[in-house]
Amino acid sequence: MNKMFYTTRELADRWEISPRTVFRMMKRKKRPLPLPDLQEQGSSNRWLVSTIEEFDLERMNVTKQNQVSH
Repeated sequence: MNKMFYTTRELADRWEISPRTVFRMMKRKKRPLPLPDLQEQGSSNRWLVSTIEEFDLERMNVTKQNQVSH
């Protein structure tokens, strides 16, 4: 069965950061982490795998552009 969602903890593990940093990423002004695709009171935040894959690709492209411009 294919994975459909990431929880906050899974994103933290994926990027080797703390769960608190995941929340900070959502609040930043420049290239914020998209809001969760599922967010219910008393439940874990959940992002679609496709949302996170798009976000990671965008981050990689920005990194590559910054490397070229230096």
